[in-house]
Amino acid sequence: MEETKQVKLSASEEPKEMSYKDLENIAKQLASQNDALRAKLASQGYAQAVQRLGFQINVLQIISSNPSHKFTTKFVEDTYKEVEEALSVPEANVSEKKENNEQ
Repeated sequence: MEETKQVKLSASEEPKEMSYKDLENIAKQLASQNDALRAKLASQGYAQAVQRLGFQINVLQIISSNPSHKFTTKFVEDTYKEVEEALSVPEANVSEKKENNEQ
């Protein structure tokens, strides 16, 4: 069974009012922590995408070296498509580079 703990504040333990500057400093600290966590999350997402691509390439190597593999046809096709999309340069970037070279 869970025990519930109740916190009681006495008159001397009441929370103090914070000044505007204190609140502003706390908000700045929270914003900087938020930015750092967002950057960390983005880098982890990138690392996971690269790791996934590595696993997909390993699967393709297994498929090419072992014709009697146990992967379904749909899985193999999807893996080929995902690797091809990840390794191909988007058309928009290619046309932008050509325009920049012409100028």
